[in-house]
Amino acid sequence: MAKETVYVGIACIGEGSIPKVGGLISLAGNIEKDVFKVNISPLTKKAWEKPRYLNKYPDTWEEILKDPIPLQDAMERFIAWLKRYSARYIAIGSVLDFYWLYTNLIGTTKNCPFGYNGFLDVRSVLGQPRKISRYRENSFIERLFLKKRLKRDIS
Repeated sequence: MAKETVYVGIACIGEGSIPKVGGLISLAGNIEKDVFKVNISPLTKKAWEKPRYLNKYPDTWEEILKDPIPLQDAMERFIAWLKRYSARYIAIGSVLDFYWLYTNLIGTTKNCPFGYNGFLDVRSVLGQPRKISRYRENSFIERLFLKKRLKRDIS
């Protein structure tokens, strides 16, 4: 019998645009209404500087600085959170989010529950290769996780 497929919404905030172990600042995951969120103590000094793209959201940066934990602990907690669901995991998010998550999972735990191909880019799923608005992206994720409208199993 095939394992059930669980779709995991992911969002990462990292230092810069090139994923590296230790540059991850914040990680969030969502499986239906089960939310995982952790703030991480970055290993580099540059990561403590506020990213330019967060200038529009000062409250977000303040939230990210609250209660950070070491990267190793954060990745182990994320894997433990996923393992509560005995299933095949498919991550949904931006390509950069997946690279950040994959790089830090492999760099700290040598394990990535999504494997090499367990990722769907939000834009690909929507069938829109061009840039989409944040409203459309959030609307899609809400339909996918909260209302379970996507019933097709990705094989």
